[in-house]
Amino acid sequence: MKQILTKQKVGDMLLLYLYDTNNDRIGLSMVPESLEDKITLDGDWNIESLIHLKLVGDPYTVGFSSRGSMRYSGASKELTFCEQYVEYSMGAKTIVTVLESKKLLASHKVRYQDDAKTVTVSTEIKNRFINPITLEMVSSFSICGWPMIGTGIRSDDMKLYRMRRRQSAKGKLRKEIIIDAQVEPSRSQYGVQSICFGQVGASQDKEYFKGGVVEVQKYGVCLGATVNYDGAYQTDVYSYDDRRAVVGVLGGSNKTNWTKTLRNGESFGTPETSISVVAGEVEMICARLAKEIQTSKKESVFADETKLILINEIG
Repeated sequence: MKQILTKQKVGDMLLLYLYDTNNDRIGLSMVPESLEDKITLDGDWNIESLIHLKLVGDPYTVGFSSRGSMRYSGASKELTFCEQYVEYSMGAKTIVTVLESKKLLASHKVRYQDDAKTVTVSTEIKNRFINPITLEMVSSFSICGWPMIGTGIRSDDMKLYRMRRRQSAKGKLRKEIIIDAQVEPSRSQYGVQSICFGQVGASQDKEYFKGGVVEVQKYGVCLGATVNYDGAYQTDVYSYDDRRAVVGVLGGSNKTNWTKTLRNGESFGTPETSISVVAGEVEMICARLAKEIQTSKKESVFADETKLILINEIG
């Protein structure tokens, strides 16, 4: 059974923490506050975990993804809700949601100010197992059940925006209907569709600007994300059931061999990602995300940027 566990107002946005009582799983979605009366939990869709990860040795996700995506692996399915609390620091709030399994303690963090136009999300993974574990993928954020309005959203109602880039040339906006990108869900909701784009290595390998926007034109609502990090990244557009999920991850692609080994008691934190949702045109959310990057851009704390892959996974 799906239910709303907690609801938090941030500026003109609502953060909805969703809870699946059948498997003790908690997820997160975002909607504009102006559309609060249209929110529904009805429909043929599943709550996906706040945190996705894959350990080396785990089987890959089902649905013929052919290693194109590592989300929803065995390690992700084992994570269950532990606790949620709020931290306060220098006028900002951070909602910390803790998930756990036998091997891992995972913390999902959403930082914001009450009048903010974006929220900043990151994930921290701690190894509580006696033996070392090796991460092959870990998400920095996960938005599920989107757009939380209506049931049975058709693929031709949803559009994907991404910005192509070339050296010594201006960026060019690319707009596609989800069905034209061939990432609409299968009729049986078993097979998954996924396309990858972005940067997989050094800076000269860039093909798209980081982040992207998804729009449901029928309801006039847009969801966007961009990464406060200058290293390598990818974007993976993913579709599985009647609603979409947006997941940003490190690793998780057949284009890289990124791994991170954690010994007992060691932790690893992902880069921060800025996310926003608006009732309006795509230009509105792009302006929000661009302003956030300009004001909060930080130097990378990672030693080897050429091996880091960030994936914004839309499914």
